[in-house]
Amino acid sequence: MDVPKLLAIDHVRLTAPAVLKDAVCEFYVEVLGFEREHPREDGPTLSLRGFPRSGPRLLIDLMGGETAAPAPAMRRRAVIQVASLRQCADVFAERRLVFEWSRGWFFFDRRLSVLDPAGNWIELAASHPL
Repeated sequence: MDVPKLLAIDHVRLTAPAVLKDAVCEFYVEVLGFEREHPREDGPTLSLRGFPRSGPRLLIDLMGGETAAPAPAMRRRAVIQVASLRQCADVFAERRLVFEWSRGWFFFDRRLSVLDPAGNWIELAASHPL
């Protein structure tokens, strides 16, 4: 799978319980293809990069507490551009992750939605050269 691209003009911040650090890191690195940056010194935050390397980072703030299930108000949403939705769907199915297909107004506007291990809503959009 090609390196994903965050569709954002600034860094994207998500939250996750600290007890899910390994599962969240595995999801974004091994499943979606982000690269993990060296640990930051400004607190318990995972810093991940997609493409381009100079683009926005995906920052995941790890919060204390023993609960692994986030409150609905804590859930965030991010849109990530990938080369192939079908390839992502195959990886999700292989890993038994629940995902959902959706369509927009145009025939090429398809998205794939999935919850990360922390309950953040992730939408994947395919890149289409026009």
